[in-house]
Amino acid sequence: MRPLVARCALWFATAMVLACSGTPGESATHAEPLVVESESGALLVTVSSEPRARPVRGRNRIFYRIELAESGKPVDGLELHMEPFMPSHGHGSARLPLVTPLGEGSYRFDDVVLSMPGIWELHTTIGGPIEDSVAPRFEVE
Repeated sequence: MRPLVARCALWFATAMVLACSGTPGESATHAEPLVVESESGALLVTVSSEPRARPVRGRNRIFYRIELAESGKPVDGLELHMEPFMPSHGHGSARLPLVTPLGEGSYRFDDVVLSMPGIWELHTTIGGPIEDSVAPRFEVE
């Protein structure tokens, strides 16, 4: 568990430097990404999005960077399947996102549609050389 704490501390320090280094008047579209541990604890998944740093109501593009929790080594060759889900309403999104592997442990999900404000989870199954799952959770305004 200590490597996770150290990685989160390093990530937070980096995010603070980046957040404070923008030029005046620059729009805040690139804030810090969310880092979550997979269900088994074997993977760390860094989640970021477009058009804003955190997912918004409507259509989003979500990026995952997946690495081994113990070593930080990026993991390629995974088969990912994401289903956005709104737990308080008991429903998901009208369409399932399409995933594109980008290499070096990075994956892009296109057409992540979040139809209403509230808490959303990105239920994601991970297959291939590693079987696991992750469900990043965030609030959409």
